[in-house]
Amino acid sequence: MCDADEAGPGKRTRNEVRGDAAPSDDSDRRRRAKTLSTLPRRVLPSLLSLTDVLDAPLTCEKAAVQLRVLELFSGLGGMRLGLQNALSRVSTATCSCPSPHFTAVDVSPLPNRVYEHNFKNHHVCPNLVEHIRPPDVDGRFHLWLMSPPCQPYTTTTSALQLDEADQRSCGLSAVLALLESLQSPPKWLFLENVKGFLPSKMCEVTLRRLCVLGYSYRLHLVSPIDLGLPNCRSRLYMVAERSTRFHTTDDSGKSAPGCLVFGCRQKGRAHFPEDGAKYLEAINGGHPTAPGHPLSPQPPLLDDSGDASDVQLSCRTLNEVVGSVPLTPTELTALFVAGDFLRKPATARLSIVGPGDRITRCFTGGYGKLIHASAGSMFFDESAARTQKRLAAAGRAPMGESEDRHDDDATVARSAALHVGRSLAREPLDRHDMLQYEGRIRFFAPQELLRLFGFPDTYTFPDGTPFREAFRLIGNSVNVTVVSHVLAALLC
Repeated sequence: MCDADEAGPGKRTRNEVRGDAAPSDDSDRRRRAKTLSTLPRRVLPSLLSLTDVLDAPLTCEKAAVQLRVLELFSGLGGMRLGLQNALSRVSTATCSCPSPHFTAVDVSPLPNRVYEHNFKNHHVCPNLVEHIRPPDVDGRFHLWLMSPPCQPYTTTTSALQLDEADQRSCGLSAVLALLESLQSPPKWLFLENVKGFLPSKMCEVTLRRLCVLGYSYRLHLVSPIDLGLPNCRSRLYMVAERSTRFHTTDDSGKSAPGCLVFGCRQKGRAHFPEDGAKYLEAINGGHPTAPGHPLSPQPPLLDDSGDASDVQLSCRTLNEVVGSVPLTPTELTALFVAGDFLRKPATARLSIVGPGDRITRCFTGGYGKLIHASAGSMFFDESAARTQKRLAAAGRAPMGESEDRHDDDATVARSAALHVGRSLAREPLDRHDMLQYEGRIRFFAPQELLRLFGFPDTYTFPDGTPFREAFRLIGNSVNVTVVSHVLAALLC
């Protein structure tokens, strides 16, 4: 962030970023609009003005109104898929909502290429959000979806945790400044970030400035396991509406501008922008047990460790969620953990799961690059060894030798791994000698992770996308199923 003496065109002072100087009149708004208009940018696609329908409720009674959606930090388009699923959930047999119009903005070339590969005839605007001008968006969208960079708020041991001082917070700060400059802001906002965003100063700044603009909000702390999915990935989801819809009263009768909900339910505890630090214990994986403790959620708030035996029975197995994904022997070879690494003591601490297990660890953008429990779970693939034996018996080349992924012999109808089978929670591995499992411990394939994250089977990566790049993009994406449930709660 820049200090006051460093502020120039397109930059905001530290006080502005913290929300201490909220716009108080039209002159402030015009000044902010003029400042933003000086930034270089590629203009967003021209759209018809929607000012006349901006305040129309998003209900089936207004089905004639096409929802206009702005995707900021659009990534792989997980937010878009989640909204589409949510709309199908709230539509009725006699009245369906029309397909929304999406405009996506993201500065990263690779996710943009994947987005355009899957959403035909929809081009991503390759912009920094800092370069969007008020005229590009004023009165043109009902809903803004956003998943800004999470690194400033990540609570891992290696994270710097610079919060609002991190340059990667500038995108969210620019979004807030842009909202303050608009004559007709969007009716709804939806934001996703790591759970460490809740106690951050940037979260407090965001909520304070939204309240000044007339928004009320509801914060959801949700993990896929809350929905019966076998993956621990606790995230904070904010839904905000430009109304008093989410105003709540606390135990003393004081009116609060929002509420905090554990899971996807409609009601939660009263929440004020400055309340984030109160939930630090829960955010860090604590489980308060005192009767009536204000942080005691139902169901229990879980961390990303995967050590959640009390909920495993309520989650479906990996086989039920992921099913079978066809993989060639060549692809399998690229996914296996090398024997040299299995000799290392660190291997014994990996999170390794089987097809019958109901819990996996949080998959991050470092999956495939780092072989570490904090990056995500590995898969124990017993069927791979059997496939190798069948290939050898048939006189074919062993895995890793000269096989072409497009040859009929290479594809041999090998359906990878996730048959109904072993649960390592019930039948643990012998961790004293991990080398004995060489050829059976591998990374999840990208298409398997996409299924776990709720992406449809029709969603694919362009040919030639390296596994590590696919892992990074998925790890930095959102869980489509969770997004759809939280947005459905907003649309109800």
